[in-house]
This record gives sequence, C-alpha cells and structure tokens, in this order.
Amino acid sequence: MNQRPNRGVVLVVVIGVLSMLSLLAIVFTYTSRMERDVSRNYVDMVRASMLAEAGMERVFSEVRQRIPGQTSWY
Repeated sequence: MNQRPNRGVVLVVVIGVLSMLSLLAIVFTYTSRMERDVSRNYVDMVRASMLAEAGMERVFSEVRQRIPGQTSWY
C-alpha cells in the first residue's frame, strides 16, 4: 500500500526532469541561432569594410596615375 503514493511522486519528478531538459534544449537552440546570427553580422561587417578599403585604394591609384610627373603619392 505504501507504493501507490510513491508512484505519483515519481511521475511528478519525471515530468519535472523532462520539463527541465526541454527548457535546456530550447535555450541551447536559441543560443546557437543567436551566435550564428552574430557571426554572420560580423562577417558582413568585415566584408563591407574590406570592400570600402579596396574602393578607396582604387581611387587613390586612379588619382596617382592621372597626376603628371607624380611617381609616388607620398
């Protein structure tokens, strides 16, 4: 007769553990997605910066070529 109340307690404990595991899985998924998005934004920022720098270098090169008698920009 003592085992019937214990079975109910075990069920509550198992449901609690499964709820915690589900919560951990949801948090892990959210964190993984957030880190992926942050990483993608950083890569896009670096690409934009490199493209801007390359464009400026191209303009400097064009200007240097069009100045007569100028062999060095410095």
